Amino acid sequence: LTSHPKMSDIYKIRVICAFITLSKDDMPADLPSPPTNLSDAVKSSGLYTKISEAATALSSLSAQLSPFAEVQTVRIATNSFTEYLDVDGGVRDGSDIASTALLKSQVALVDAILESLEINFFNFGPCLSAEHTRSLPSVILPMSSRVSVSSLVAACDLEH
Repeated sequence: LTSHPKMSDIYKIRVICAFITLSKDDMPADLPSPPTNLSDAVKSSGLYTKISEAATALSSLSAQLSPFAEVQTVRIATNSFTEYLDVDGGVRDGSDIASTALLKSQVALVDAILESLEINFFNFGPCLSAEHTRSLPSVILPMSSRVSVSSLVAACDLEH
């Protein structure tokens, strides 16, 4: 008798992705200290709820697909981080945007949520301006190996 490989040994799904829309209202009113502390206030926030629901949906879909194909990666992507993270804190007070402590605390909190839910890939959405493209990825990306940021660049954008 010849043994036939299982379908899941043959077929691979590179990634399944859930998209969530976040707003500043989804962030906890008071960030925990340290930001990696997932308090009840954090767990009742829109941020935690939306990421958790997406993680649950991705896990369920992955389990449903497992008899037919191996799901290699699950990922959550969002609208532009400029719509829910405090990226303008540094601009308002004249300091360097990349040094804003609140932004770093928010990113650390998102990372802690991702770690607790075992989500290894998260896209903070695109940078929407040249200023943000120049300064923010260098703040966000070094904070976690789980996260990425994209950038929307017009084909004929000649701004330097």
